[in-house]
Amino acid sequence: LRSHADQQFFLELATYAVHTPIQPRADRVDEIRARPQPHPDRVEYGALVEGMDRALGRVFDALDALGLTSNTLVLFTSDNGGLEPWTDNTPLRSGKGSPYEGGLRVPWIARLPGVIPAGVTSELPVSSIDVLPTVLDLCGAPAADEDTVDGISLAAHLRSGGQLTPVRAALFWHFPHYRGESGPYSVVVAGDWKLIRWWESRREELYHLADDPGEQRDL
Repeated sequence: LRSHADQQFFLELATYAVHTPIQPRADRVDEIRARPQPHPDRVEYGALVEGMDRALGRVFDALDALGLTSNTLVLFTSDNGGLEPWTDNTPLRSGKGSPYEGGLRVPWIARLPGVIPAGVTSELPVSSIDVLPTVLDLCGAPAADEDTVDGISLAAHLRSGGQLTPVRAALFWHFPHYRGESGPYSVVVAGDWKLIRWWESRREELYHLADDPGEQRDL
């Protein structure tokens, strides 16, 4: 950040935490264990989360010190839902590696002071494929070619505090892997409807997420 403070830059910080093996710093474990009523099974995992938070705090402190906060877009997200049993994704079903919402829903936080209103929560389903067109739009760069980029720009949605909603027919996920007992699957989310296809068993599950976010009633 210091070496590029006077020019445009792109920084991707992909921390290894929070991930297995669960190996936090001992001093952070001691700090959390000393707090009132810590969850005994999640002290070390919580220490990893806190370590990641402190690392991000160093980035924010550097932006402040360099006078870059007001014109720097910061995006924070994850690649999958929390890993069980170290995390509890309730009321969402299941966790990492799963096609259910506990495996797919993650934080997606955007900060650009003076452009994106602070303290606003949106329930709009988005995806990492939206990062590129959103960044281009907010930076005033030429738009991405719609024939080659799958995502959509969320710039208007962010600027309006969630009042302007972009149009998208559906979101798609495809996981052709064998992780645990899940096996290969695909997911389509269109509006409030979600369809899961299990490829080896050739079966489908259908849920209405607005009425059943915990995916307990297969329709």
